[in-house]
Amino acid sequence: MPTTMSSLPMIGGRSFGPSTGMVSSARSRSAPVARPAMFRVPLFDDEILTSYCSRLAAANVKTAPDFCLDMGIRFQDVIGGTDAAIRKLAEIGGVSIARLNDAAVGKIGKSWIVGGEAILERFYIRTHLKICPKCFEEDDQALDRMPGTRQYMRRTWPLQFLRTCPHHHCALNDLGRSPLHANRCHDFVESLLAADIYQDYGAVRSRRITDFERFSIDRLNGVRQHGPLLDEMPLDRAGYLCEVLGTAILFGINADQSALDDEHLWRAGENGYGYLSRGVSGLHEALDLFHERAPLLKSDFGGGKLYGRFYKILYDQKDPAWDAVKRAIHEYAFEVLPLSMSANVFGTSDKARCLSETELRQQFGLRPSHMRKMAVALGMLEPSSANSGAIPKEVAFKVGKILADSLLANQAAAAVGLSYPNFAKYRREGLFVPVIVPGNGVTLSERFSRRALETFIESIRPTEIYPVAEHLKPINTAARLSSYRAIDIIRLLQAHKLKHVAWDWGKVGLEAVLVDPTELEAFIIKPEIEDLSLDEVGEIWKIGRDAAADLCESGCLASYIGRNGHNQSTRYVRPADAEAFFSRFITFRGALREHNVTMRRLRLALKRSGILAPIPEGKKHPQFYLRSEIAAALDVIRDEPIPGERSGPSATSSS
Repeated sequence: MPTTMSSLPMIGGRSFGPSTGMVSSARSRSAPVARPAMFRVPLFDDEILTSYCSRLAAANVKTAPDFCLDMGIRFQDVIGGTDAAIRKLAEIGGVSIARLNDAAVGKIGKSWIVGGEAILERFYIRTHLKICPKCFEEDDQALDRMPGTRQYMRRTWPLQFLRTCPHHHCALNDLGRSPLHANRCHDFVESLLAADIYQDYGAVRSRRITDFERFSIDRLNGVRQHGPLLDEMPLDRAGYLCEVLGTAILFGINADQSALDDEHLWRAGENGYGYLSRGVSGLHEALDLFHERAPLLKSDFGGGKLYGRFYKILYDQKDPAWDAVKRAIHEYAFEVLPLSMSANVFGTSDKARCLSETELRQQFGLRPSHMRKMAVALGMLEPSSANSGAIPKEVAFKVGKILADSLLANQAAAAVGLSYPNFAKYRREGLFVPVIVPGNGVTLSERFSRRALETFIESIRPTEIYPVAEHLKPINTAARLSSYRAIDIIRLLQAHKLKHVAWDWGKVGLEAVLVDPTELEAFIIKPEIEDLSLDEVGEIWKIGRDAAADLCESGCLASYIGRNGHNQSTRYVRPADAEAFFSRFITFRGALREHNVTMRRLRLALKRSGILAPIPEGKKHPQFYLRSEIAAALDVIRDEPIPGERSGPSATSSS
């Protein structure tokens, strides 16, 4: 039962009756005046100060504004939790100042101060009747409380981020704005009466309280244990960030929170919290979802294109409290996305990994599409990037360097003093290797390195130049006269094995070279009948003529130049040299045939043993492994079952 207070002074010439609390006028100034009596109500631990004041006023048949006026304070001061109002209510209600301070909500600028947290008004809405129907039902059954003062407003209910009662695990019902206006809308009891909701608290919608909501309650209680990213932000910014992020992830980057209902916002807050509670790493994981959903990415995309409304909301926040999150997004975007220095994600970055089309034109003077095609052909970009997309700086500078040094085939032919047909012939024979070739779905003309061509010219220039004489002939003429192949003459020049070499300074490259046809005869060895031609080497050892020629020209397989039955010079391999080479080395396909194993087993053997090919793949020949190492590696796993291995000749022959 409520208690009375009989020691209060008269206020405004009026006193309070001890039983009804009704006001009676003082009829005579000279007559003795009875001290007023007042009904008190308890203050609950989770109650907000305005609710307590409202219930205290209702117990004494007053509205809160009128009651405060009679007590010599303003209800506005109670709403703002001023020290004067708290002292007066402590005196009137018999409650300690410390407890009333805990219940009070202060005001600084446009923020309410709740539990030490400064919360913007729009995130702590005190003018709405937001309640838990189960809490109100329990309040109704509290018969030890005075009728009309049993329900009270919990301090956490106005918080936007709390939508579930932590005690009853049901949704809070937002019954809308109080029908009262100005300061009177904070008079909780009067608002309930005016809204006529005493008999209808709304439906009971059961649901669990989320970790996001527990985070909000913890912060109001001064607890910070939800990750450095959220703990270092004010509650209203942290909660809003969770809801905005969750909205974008669940409902699309352009989804508007104002269009979502309570259930959707409840889900959004929990979703965003799930990422942000894990700190910067969780934020990165959330950003990766945006990156995966982004349309075909261009190097100058900005934050709005990447992150939609989520970005625009953060961009509009000028409070320094958002800076850490903006900085984390900025750094991660430029770290993982192919953005250029013209892209703006909370600012541009000189650490951008890519170049925009404008930057490519400015730095290299080339069409971006041309550079992309070259990069794809060189294997530096994915084929999907051939027609559009960013170019990483590293790739752009590599491609730019190659293109600056490259020549088309007809230009390369002129640079080395050859006609285009002769240049193409030498290209097929492996003398000139292009730096850019068609491939990876890109059609383009081959290009050759100017520097490599200059190095080639230096390689055939003699250290001691023989005087020009009539018996010295150009390379092609000398080849016809001696039946010695022009390509082999060039190889002799590169090895500096010819002594009589002149240089016609009036010509360019190979055109300038003059050699003695008779000197070539010394390099033509008469082949023995058992010596092998390149065709025979390729057939016997099942590697093909081109691979055999490549091995010989690279020096891996010993060979010599001899004259065939048509009086033409050609390359031969002595059987002993071939036997020595192929008894030591074997190809992958050769190992499959020789050991009669599956491709899967051989690959596993190579991987397990860490075997590397001592003769790497050449222009036309495959890799060669040491036979002894292959045999030892296969022996290690000979009896081991291989998952998915097919046995039988077909498994081997399919190689």
